[in-house]
Amino acid sequence: MRVLLLGGTWFPGRRVAERLVQRGDEILLAHRGSPRSSPAAQGEHLYGERRDLVRHAARIKEFTPDAMIDTCAFTAAAVDAVLPALPGVLTVVLSSQDVYEAYTGLRSGRELSHSP
Repeated sequence: MRVLLLGGTWFPGRRVAERLVQRGDEILLAHRGSPRSSPAAQGEHLYGERRDLVRHAARIKEFTPDAMIDTCAFTAAAVDAVLPALPGVLTVVLSSQDVYEAYTGLRSGRELSHSP
């Protein structure tokens, strides 16, 4: 399988990337190349900001991903920024937002919940 991995060089993306490579998948890691990025991350690398991913649409199309895993979509705007570069690609979005909310509740002594 060919997988485009957004944010695949830091937690938790680095672990996802390692597992995909172990499984024999080909991956394209799209990331900023920040100093905390793992230089040992296997796969092809695509450097840039997620808001500018549409500029790399030709490279992504050339890679022909079967799926995309997004490990750093913190807001709806962050998701919307990448969708134009990924027409018709199965997408998995990982989020730890509920963990942060629970931690805030634990620290404040309050139960935090949202209505559906």
